[in-house]
Amino acid sequence: MEWYTKPSPWGGAIATPAAMVQLLYSQSIATLRSKLGRAVGLFGAIELRNLNGPVKVEHPYRVNGSIVALGQSPKTEYMWFETALDEADGKRVAEMRMLLRFMKASSPKYKDEAAS
Repeated sequence: MEWYTKPSPWGGAIATPAAMVQLLYSQSIATLRSKLGRAVGLFGAIELRNLNGPVKVEHPYRVNGSIVALGQSPKTEYMWFETALDEADGKRVAEMRMLLRFMKASSPKYKDEAAS
């Protein structure tokens, strides 16, 4: 669609769903990066919601989020988190809920425990 690269009915170009995921994921996970270690991560689920118009490219937004659940299965640890994009005036534009899984077998923490 030309709206992803040229002006759209909402003003400038709008973000593709993949660009929305990247923006919401990279900003929110950056604060956790040092705590995650080197385990292989997998996207388990992604849900995007446009609440007040589409996300515009080259437009400043505030990103915030929180972890809503942590857990584990026999082979993975997982984390559900939610992030949001807000206008400067606080108006919510978009939200994302994501499930990230981390493979235990790829983590030095689990390898050290298995060797003991």
